[in-house]
This record gives sequence, C-alpha cells and structure tokens, in this order.
Amino acid sequence: MHIPPALRACCVAAALLIAVLATPASAQLVPRGEWIATTNYVLNDIVTSRGSTYRALRPSINKPPGRTAPSTALDWEEMASGFNMMGGWSATVQYNTNDVAVHGGTAWVALLSSTNRPPHRPVNESFWQKLVPGLAAKGPWSASAAYVTNDVVTRSGQTWRAKRGSTNVIPGTSAADWELMAARGEAGPTGPPGPVGATGPAGPEGPGGPAGPQGATGPQGAQGATGPRGFSAWDTIPSGLTVIGEIRYQALAASTADHVIYVALPGKAPVALASANVNFAADGSGVTIDDDPTCTGTYFVPTAPSGKVCIYAGSGGNLSSVAGGASDVLRTAGFYVLLNPLIAEANTHLAVTWAYTAP
Repeated sequence: MHIPPALRACCVAAALLIAVLATPASAQLVPRGEWIATTNYVLNDIVTSRGSTYRALRPSINKPPGRTAPSTALDWEEMASGFNMMGGWSATVQYNTNDVAVHGGTAWVALLSSTNRPPHRPVNESFWQKLVPGLAAKGPWSASAAYVTNDVVTRSGQTWRAKRGSTNVIPGTSAADWELMAARGEAGPTGPPGPVGATGPAGPEGPGGPAGPQGATGPQGAQGATGPRGFSAWDTIPSGLTVIGEIRYQALAASTADHVIYVALPGKAPVALASANVNFAADGSGVTIDDDPTCTGTYFVPTAPSGKVCIYAGSGGNLSSVAGGASDVLRTAGFYVLLNPLIAEANTHLAVTWAYTAP
C-alpha cells in the first residue's frame, strides 16, 4: 500500500498540531523529525516512526517508539497513529506496532512486536489484524468445499469470487453468494495440425461383416477327366464292407401258408450265402425261430459278423413265425425272409432292418 508524500506530510503536521494542543503550556515540544537509533532524545522531543508521531517521556537512545517486546511505553507516548508500510511479510524481519505487511494477498497491521509470526495463523491473532481483505485462489470449484468471503474459484472456464461463506452453492446460480470476475472467452482459431504420430500396434481383428450380394454366374469350366466307374450291383462287395437295408411288408394274408420276401444285395457276395448264415437276432419274442446270438446289433444300428446276414425285427402283426434263409439259385445275389401268418384273411405286417458283412 502506497501513501503519497503530500498525504504523509499532512498527517504528520496534523499530529504535531494535536500534540501541541494536548500538551500543557509549560511544556516545550521540540520536533526532531524521523526517529534515529543513534540520537539522544530528551523529554518532549517529537519524532515520527513507522507513520506515527511520538513524544519522548524521558531521555533515551536506541529505544524504538511503539515497540512492545521489549516495551518502550515508558520512553515514548504515541500522539498520532499512522501506518508504516513494510511491503511483503518476511520471517526474518522484526515488526512493531502499526507496521503493515502483505501476506497471502492480504494487508495486515501489526498489533504487537513480533518476528517470524505469520499473520494468517490463528495462534498469531494477537499480533496481527487484517487491514485490507485479499483474494484467496482456491482452484476449481468443489461441491464439498466450505468457501468464505473473497475465495476465488474457477468453473466452466469462468472465474468467480465468493461474496459470503457457502458450501455446495454452484457459482452462477446465486448472485448473493458468487460474483463473476472473468467470463469465459471465445474459442480461439484452430491451430495448425501437429506432426503425425508413430503408428500404433494393430488392434484385434473385428467381427466379420455381413455376407455381400451373390455375384454373377461365371462361365462354365472345362469338362473334367472321366472318373472311375462307380459301384454296380454286378460288382462283388469288397471284403470287410458292411451293407445294410430295410424291409417293410404289409398284406391281407389269404392263408397261413408261407409268405416269402426276397431281398437283393447291392452287390455280389464274395462267398455264396447259406441259410445257416441268414438269421434273425434273438429278441425273446418266440416269433423268430432262427435266433443267432452272434447278431449283436439293433433295429436302429444293424451289424453283422463276417460272412453273415443278421436281421433285426422292429415291429410286426398277425405273425406265427419268421425266419431267414438263402436263395436256392442265386445265393451270391441276396437272401429271403420267410413268414407265416397267424390267422388267414387278416392284416399281416412286418418291419425289419438287416446287415451283411462281406468275408
């Protein structure tokens, strides 16, 4: 804080006038100017020190007027108060009464003499008094912070000053709590593009996209080479190969005599079949009369040992007996199933699967 010289001289002159009017007529006051530590002062000498005017109460040398520690109250009497501007507060400077120092953006006036007692601490309240309130920068506004008068915050690019204490009052929503100090400026022009950065690592492969539309049909390709001849019913079934089939029979039986169902193999058997090797699998029904325990497959998964035909009954009706056998003439071409109806003139039916393994 700067006090103009003309104003300071006016204050000193006024203080001297007040001192003369307040001093008995018998006392003669002697103006001695600014106090100097090496000068010998006597009773009624008038000096100025740190902006205030003092009268000597007794002779003294190097007794600073206004000092409280150690006190010089017996040496000097304050006649007119003033302020002594000391600039920014320093921990190494001794401050005396009416010294003014700036700390934390605020001007403080010394109430007592002190050294290294920061004005802002609560324990030092007896040494300093706030003279001119300052602004305290608090950074970005927070809903949980307790703000006091003259706290300065920023929010959404604008600067606000607290007009009173508040918590969780958003700046801009209450004129009683916040004062706008600086509005957000307009966006500046777009800067030039920066240099191209280094290529980053390849990311994971993304999901496949939807199938595209079907393309046009291409031209017909050249005819390929003729493949090998396929298997024929006239060919011999390869050794170890199992062939399977299904038989379904349904008829209105005219009598209970034998009904024969002939079955052709898809190829020639390498060895002529014999009736002893064409049998039903044992099913415990009593209808099959040639049960073969080596037929271990099922109706749904028919199998057969090498050189045999195994027949698996699935369902049947109006049957007295069923059995398998080999043809008398073309034993390499197929086999037959023989069934006898239980009742004449009745619906008779049979469903079986079979398997043959070439030896």
